[in-house]
Amino acid sequence: PLFGHLSDNFEGTVQKYFGNRIPFLSFGVIGMIGSLLLLAGLTYFKIFPVLVLTWSFVMFFAAVGQGAYSALIPDRVLREQYGSASSWMAIMSMVGNAVGASLGFFLDDGGIIATLSIIIGTLTFCTLVTVISSHVLGVEAIQIERREPSTTEITATKCGRCGSLFSSLWENLSRPFKSGGDFTWLFFSKFFIGMGYSTIQQFILYYVEDVVSKPYVVSFFGITSFSVPDDESAAALYMLVMLASAVISALIAARLSDRIGAKVVVYISCTCQSVAVLLIILPWLHRLDAVLGVSILFGAGYGAYQSVDWALIMDVLPSNFEFGKDMGIWHISWVLPQMIVPLLGGIIIDSPFLLFSLFLLSF
Repeated sequence: PLFGHLSDNFEGTVQKYFGNRIPFLSFGVIGMIGSLLLLAGLTYFKIFPVLVLTWSFVMFFAAVGQGAYSALIPDRVLREQYGSASSWMAIMSMVGNAVGASLGFFLDDGGIIATLSIIIGTLTFCTLVTVISSHVLGVEAIQIERREPSTTEITATKCGRCGSLFSSLWENLSRPFKSGGDFTWLFFSKFFIGMGYSTIQQFILYYVEDVVSKPYVVSFFGITSFSVPDDESAAALYMLVMLASAVISALIAARLSDRIGAKVVVYISCTCQSVAVLLIILPWLHRLDAVLGVSILFGAGYGAYQSVDWALIMDVLPSNFEFGKDMGIWHISWVLPQMIVPLLGGIIIDSPFLLFSLFLLSF
């Protein structure tokens, strides 16, 4: 939210040429690439505190870029296009996740250098495409598409500029929660959904290792179709199948939401994910093919939710003049669970109920 707030109020020669978001996005990506290169070099020394510190730099610069990018699309999308923009964002994000998961099949023997090289190359390419396309679209288009800010918003922004940035930051950050209950409800609902998804994503490898029966064989109607060689490949296959199901579900849900409403889509999606988590802890569903079947159901619910998620938050944002700050706050509801889940999950795994308690928590 901090860098989103800064990008909302960014002025100067650079802003006139590149706009409010691109400078912060570029700074975040450049910082990420530098931190990843440093991480690759320090990996050989295997000094754990130094690696943790370097990874913190990676996450910091990722947050800088994400804060600006979260506001880049609202800047350029008209209200009547929120539904289609939300579905396309969900689909492309899940396609990217699916491609990343599929790389788990090929990078196991490539080492850290090969993995980081692909990440850096992807970051560079995608950032260049974003910068060039944004520049071609024109910075002026942002001001045309966005409504004029209200007097209250202008006054609040000017106060933030004239006074200390950090003294006014808390007031700016808390304003969305004071504007009405819709933003607050949606923030915490996304937080708990993020808790469930992060639990599955971050601990599925341990579930596969400890619970799924070996050898990893996928069969249809008693006929063996293929086998999976190791734990990492089986976990990557689970994520890949789940994300493929999510992409198909997002395409269907995007059209369905126009008929039955986004809230009904959310109810259906959460039901699918909850049922999938309950099924995955049943003792007779520990074959890999059965687990993959459950992943299809979970992915269907996840994709349906993601297809309407962005449109829902855009409808309840308190201001059209502070997209960077408000979208940054909303992004916390998805990032914070990814920080909490490893800590809680590690404690629960050490309990007598092991992974079953963990996946029950995700429910």
